[in-house]
Amino acid sequence: MLDLTVGTLLVVFAYCMGSFATGYHLIWWKMQQDVRNHGSGGIGATNVGRLMGKPGFAITLLGDCLKAVLALSIARMLNQSDTIISLMVIAVIAGHIWPFYLNFHGGKGIATALGAFLMVDIYVVVFIALVSGLLFLITRRFTLSWILSVILLLLIIIIRDFQSPPITYAIVISSILVVYAHRNNIQKDLTLL
Repeated sequence: MLDLTVGTLLVVFAYCMGSFATGYHLIWWKMQQDVRNHGSGGIGATNVGRLMGKPGFAITLLGDCLKAVLALSIARMLNQSDTIISLMVIAVIAGHIWPFYLNFHGGKGIATALGAFLMVDIYVVVFIALVSGLLFLITRRFTLSWILSVILLLLIIIIRDFQSPPITYAIVISSILVVYAHRNNIQKDLTLL
């Protein structure tokens, strides 16, 4: 019973960590403005970068990545099962996309997903970085490149034999959440091709 309670608390903690909007707080702290009123209306690194340049982009990207790393590091230190860790992966990304204190309107989840994936399977991160980088050179569309690399990753995951099915499911579900969060960008990129 205690393990279930700890596991449940960790999943809720992961969602709350994901909900911490690095870019929103950075812009509010530095400029006393709501980042959602500028650019794309998003709270992620790209929109923060429009207001604060490369430093703002880098800080937001790092912060959004590290919140997943921190949440999952705690779970690893507490020797949680792959099932709890998998639920935490999904929760931290869902928290970023739908933060409770910003009326469930958050970021797109790329940096948080990369931080989470880094903690469960570094090869996933390497694959996404290499493939999306190559596709970006061809398409010059960041979102489209990332989404295509994730779709290819999902196909490989189906074929690849993971040691832990819960981790596989978490990567698949999380990737689908991030693709869903980018649905408007995807539509825009496809019309520009």
